[in-house]
Amino acid sequence: MATSTRHVHVMGGPNSAFARLFPDKYRQQQEIIRKQRSKSI
Repeated sequence: MATSTRHVHVMGGPNSAFARLFPDKYRQQQEIIRKQRSKSI
């Protein structure tokens, strides 16, 4: 279960378990997502 839900936690938002356990990695993910969105637009 943990492995299948891990991907969901990455995009789970600031209140997700991923954000609480790995704030630095979460911040990097948000920056990457922002860059990808700005490129696509």
